Amino acid sequence: GETFLTEDYGLWTAGPQALRFYGSYDIGPNSHFYTNIPAEYQMLRQIEAETPPGVRKWHYETAGFPAGLVGPTGCAVPQVYKVPVYRLYNDGMARGIDVNHRYTKRQEVVAEMVAKGWVLEGPVFCVIQ
Repeated sequence: GETFLTEDYGLWTAGPQALRFYGSYDIGPNSHFYTNIPAEYQMLRQIEAETPPGVRKWHYETAGFPAGLVGPTGCAVPQVYKVPVYRLYNDGMARGIDVNHRYTKRQEVVAEMVAKGWVLEGPVFCVIQ
């Protein structure tokens, strides 16, 4: 039930993007995953390239949507993106269940999900509102 606003691609000019990954189609993880953290993107692409076929991994799909970068003190670039979006993970691989990520802008949702056992991965991109 969470929503957030980004720019329409039709109006968007080149800039940071939330990049979309999906699990291996036949063996999972059966989930989408978004990031625009450059180091995380590079790490996932390296793992994708080095992991042999038949082993679960994330596959880069495409740019998902325009989104601002998170800096050390909050939303950084560009200035229009002022609201951090937090990513939580259900630790599905370790628990032997379907992998899932959830994204929220609200701290109360973060606290509720952490209390249910989800892992807070931190703010991963910023949105307009």
